[in-house]
This record gives sequence, C-alpha cells and structure tokens, in this order.
Amino acid sequence: MNTPHSSSLPPAPDAPMPEPLRELLRTHPDLVALEQLWALLGEAAPVSGDSASGTAWAHIARSTSSSPPAVETVSSVLPFRPPSTAQRSRWSARVVAMAATLAVVAGATLWQTIPVRERALAGAHRTVVLPDDTRVALNAGSELRYARGFRTPWFRTAPVRTVSLNGEAFFEVRPSDRPFVVRTQSARVTVLGTSFLVRAHDSDGTVTDVAVQSGLVRVESGVTGPGDAAALTLSAGEGATVSGGRVTAVSLEKGGVDRRTMWRRGGIALVDQPLDAIFRELERQYAVDIRLVDVVVGAERLTLYYPERPSLETVLSDLCTRGGLRYRRTSRGYEIMPAAESIPFTR
Repeated sequence: MNTPHSSSLPPAPDAPMPEPLRELLRTHPDLVALEQLWALLGEAAPVSGDSASGTAWAHIARSTSSSPPAVETVSSVLPFRPPSTAQRSRWSARVVAMAATLAVVAGATLWQTIPVRERALAGAHRTVVLPDDTRVALNAGSELRYARGFRTPWFRTAPVRTVSLNGEAFFEVRPSDRPFVVRTQSARVTVLGTSFLVRAHDSDGTVTDVAVQSGLVRVESGVTGPGDAAALTLSAGEGATVSGGRVTAVSLEKGGVDRRTMWRRGGIALVDQPLDAIFRELERQYAVDIRLVDVVVGAERLTLYYPERPSLETVLSDLCTRGGLRYRRTSRGYEIMPAAESIPFTR
C-alpha cells in the first residue's frame, strides 16, 4: 500500500470491484476514481478491537453448526472456518466501501432526479443560462423547470432537451442535434435552434401563445383527442395560439415579436388581451394586488404599448378612462370599480 505521502493511487487489488457494481457505475464520470477508492479501502490495514464484526462472525458460526442436513452436507465438503481478525477487518472494509459507494450513487441519482426550478418573482425579470448554453429571459411571475444537466436519472444524456414553462419566456436556443422542447399546460413547442416567445400562464387558463423571431418552430397541442388540429410549423414573423386542443395560426402585427417582448427592454406591451388578463399581468409586473369590484368584464380585447416603463397608476388611469372605471389605492394594492353611472366594460 502506498504511504500517505504518495502522489499516486495503488493498482487494482486482486479482488476488483464487483462487476454488477461496476456496470451500475459504468457511465459515471468518476468511475476511475471510484475504482481507485475501492482499491485503497480494500487494502486498508485491519482495525483492531472490532468487537461488532467478531460477534457477527460468531453468530454465523453458531447458525452454521445448527444448519439443516443439506447445509451440513455442503459444510462437510467445504468446512466452515471462521476467518481471522485481519480477514474479518479487511472484508468489513470492503463491505463498508461498497455500501459507501452505493450510498453515493443512490444520493447522486436522487439529486439528479430533482428538477431545477428557475423563477422570476413578481416585479422582476431574470435571464437564465441552461446547461446547453440556451438563454432564457423570464418575464415577471414566471417559472421554468428542467432536468438537472439535461440528463436522465442514471447520468445519461437525455435525447431531448425538455423544459416546462408556467409564465412567459423568450428563448434563444443553442443549436444541437438534440431537439429542444418547451412544454406548457396546453402545448408542446419543438425546435432545433432558434429564438421565439412562449406565453402560457396557468392562471390565464389553458392558452399558449407562440411567436417566432428566427428559425423554425413546431407547435402542437399538449392535449390529444378527436378533432385536434394538426401541428403547425412556424417561421420567423409567424405566431400561433393553442387552446382547447387546437392550434390556430395568428398574424403578428407590425413589430411582431419585438413588441411582444418589450418587457425585456424595460417597457410594457400586451397584445390582444382581455381586461382580466391585463390586470393579472400588471399584478405580476408591479408586484401588487389588483382586485376587481363589481366590474363586468366583457369580450373586448385590448392592446397596451409603452416603450418605456410607466408608473402603475398611469396604466390604471388609461385603462379606467377607456372602460368607464375608477381605481383607488388600498393597504394591499388597488381596487378597480365602476365609475358613477358608468356602463359595463364590454362592447
């Protein structure tokens, strides 16, 4: 055995790592180091005074002496001889090494299965770099989940780079031969390398909006069933909406994706959204509570566009003026209510 001052690990011992264990660790990036660790522990000096292992061997000897005839027959050919203290210590060291290695593998495997969660809190934006160098800009109140390292539980590279989104995010996908998939509550968006926007807040219902800035994107419903529309392939400047199991192409107005991602540059732009969805987005952007009191929300959809970030009260004033409403500040945020003798907010 090498001295503590040796800079190299010893060669594998006569009893190498068991093949089942080695097969389990075959794809582990530190396999060589684990084999060397196995060698070191296997060659460790005996531990004196190992009363626990001595008691265990004595129990085995007693059990063997009282074994059924079938076992006694085997013992007559290979008589049981309790190992020496040194042998017991060495075998105990190997068992401990195996248990420790398996514990490390099990712990690492469990850790590998825990998904990574990236969140942008209300009132904040975040840019996240994924393991494949894909960049994701998260809008306020959004969450992204993905497998650690884009690997399967047994440290194998996943054939597909899959992320799950609840919220709004702009993706700049690193080109690869492995597809990149964004899953939402209602849709599946597949690319190889491109930039695009996905909006799908669970709180806004099962609707996913996709807008492509560059490259090609395949959009399909995440809910299958009779009558579902076929998937659509979108190119730069095109968009789609997924709702109720159907994929529908939508026309992007002038400015397209740039306008929809105004939040990345400090502004606010909401395109063709119902009033209640607009208020929910304002809650996320400004981290406040906005409550509608006796407000009848009709089918009208609105578009808001502010190149620079306005104050919340500026936006509320504009919305209330447009809809015959008024607002007031409360201890928790704001309340929106009908103005005196106003008509419902509808067409």
